[in-house]
Amino acid sequence: MMMPVIAADLTRRSGGFNLFHDALGVAISAAAFGANTAALGLALVRLCGVLVAWGYMPETRATASLSELEWVPGSPEKPQH
Repeated sequence: MMMPVIAADLTRRSGGFNLFHDALGVAISAAAFGANTAALGLALVRLCGVLVAWGYMPETRATASLSELEWVPGSPEKPQH
C-alpha cells in the first residue's frame, strides 16, 4: 500500500516513477527468497548500472594522466614538464 506513495515521493519531478516503482517491486520479490538472495540480486543490478555508466558515459573514462593535462590560466602555478 505504501510502495507507490514512497516511489512517488522519491521520484517527484524526475520522471522516474515507473522505473523506481518496478525496482522496488523486484527488491521486495527477491526478499521473498531470502536476504542473501535479495542482497546478491541487488548487487548484480548495481554492478550492471555501474558498467552501463562506465561504458556509455565518456566523462567516466580516464583519457589523460595528470601530467598530460594542460595548465589552466588562473590556477596556482604552471606545471614543469
